[in-house]
Amino acid sequence: MKTNNDPYTLLANLGVSFDRELDISLSPEECFISLIEDHNIIENRRLLSLAILAFENIQDSLRPDLFKRLSEGMTPRGRAVLGGIIFRGHLSSHGRWNGLFKLLQKSREGEVIIGNEDLIVARGTDKFFEGFGIRITPVAESGKKKLLEREWLFSHNPWIKNRIFMGPSTRADIYTVKTNFLESTAYRFMERFNYTPSSLYGIWNEMEFAQSLGAY
Repeated sequence: MKTNNDPYTLLANLGVSFDRELDISLSPEECFISLIEDHNIIENRRLLSLAILAFENIQDSLRPDLFKRLSEGMTPRGRAVLGGIIFRGHLSSHGRWNGLFKLLQKSREGEVIIGNEDLIVARGTDKFFEGFGIRITPVAESGKKKLLEREWLFSHNPWIKNRIFMGPSTRADIYTVKTNFLESTAYRFMERFNYTPSSLYGIWNEMEFAQSLGAY
């Protein structure tokens, strides 16, 4: 999985307003996972709150199935953090996220305490993170004024734009990868996003055929 060493670029990719150029080489799901695993946002309240805001804003353009694929490479703690970000009562369409919810619940391992236990007792816990085994004081919401204009984001982030046109799907992501020259072969795409050959090559070959006909 690809990553970026600047958490603010990752958040900009997800629609949070920072003075950063977008890094279009990364899918939105890779951005969330990198924030969790590489930048440890569970211990940075500002970044954590902004990641929750970003998810809420672009959730309809995200792929639960891709989160499932990529979560296989995450730590148990990372999967718990992912669960606390996604499943906090702000989903616009619960049904398509059920499979990911079950997977993250199944992979839960024990309890993790973030911060001072006495403070947690005094202030209470964030019930959404606690549901995935993480005890942390309630996470405050970030204001929506920190978000980029949706039209600007959709026109500048090809992952999101193509998912709006084609639906959040493997086909849309292959189109993004091929038209932006992000991966050169089906094998590289398969390795990066944890696909099996049977689940990928048919769609990849269809897209190559469409390209040969001048469809894009």
